[in-house]
Amino acid sequence: QDYSLTEEERRSMNTLMCSLDISLGYFDNRSPRAVKFFLMMGLFPAGVQEDDVISVWKKKDWEQLAGCLISASLLVKRTEALSGQTRYNQLPFMTEYALKYLMENHKAYSKYHERARLIYADLVSKFYEVNSTAQQGKNQEPWIKFLKDEPNIIECIKRETNWINHTKKLLDDACTKASNQDLMGYSRKKEKSTSSNCSIINEAEKEEEDEDLSKKTQKVRRHSILQRSRASSEVEERKLPENRFFSKTSALTIQSNSNLVKSRDSSLQARIVE
Repeated sequence: QDYSLTEEERRSMNTLMCSLDISLGYFDNRSPRAVKFFLMMGLFPAGVQEDDVISVWKKKDWEQLAGCLISASLLVKRTEALSGQTRYNQLPFMTEYALKYLMENHKAYSKYHERARLIYADLVSKFYEVNSTAQQGKNQEPWIKFLKDEPNIIECIKRETNWINHTKKLLDDACTKASNQDLMGYSRKKEKSTSSNCSIINEAEKEEEDEDLSKKTQKVRRHSILQRSRASSEVEERKLPENRFFSKTSALTIQSNSNLVKSRDSSLQARIVE
């Protein structure tokens, strides 16, 4: 929206834009290539010579398409008085409209812009050659063409600069995204490694705790066995005198009984002999 326009001018502009939409809609149904040719002309705000149209469009049907647009007042054709060359141009609001919709078709825009850039790069080179001291004043044709196409050259440089900045921004965004992904991957890898180390440390601590528990259990078992052994030995020591006494008494009894048996046997044997 152009705030420098008055309300009446803005209404008139809106009316022109609506009329342009209707006209292009008509051509879009009848001749889509005419619409494409119209959008290509948006690259040339100062108009373009016939030779340059041929170099950029590179199709033999360009005259037919240009004639269709001229009949619909979407393109202006005029012949230059001095050089006699034919030049095509659009009204300024049509040029802005055409360039806007051409840039939405990235493939077509890149193709036509590159061809126009090569044309104007060659023109600027010739201009500086003529402007040198050795060639100055000998050939005025590059001067004249340069002055006529200077607005086109300026717009071409702007588009190229914007495209370079846009490409650079895309590359920077891609690099930033890749760097962030690498950092995230490194962070995840580090977290995984840390968790793995923590699990290893936990396992080692658990093994140490189990080993300590096993040692404590063995110590308790040894202590329990030692206590039982001591208790059983005390019981044996308490029973030992009675057993010793019992054993001595039993021995004396058995010995006395044996002596009695022997004396009986001897007495019986003496009787028998008698």
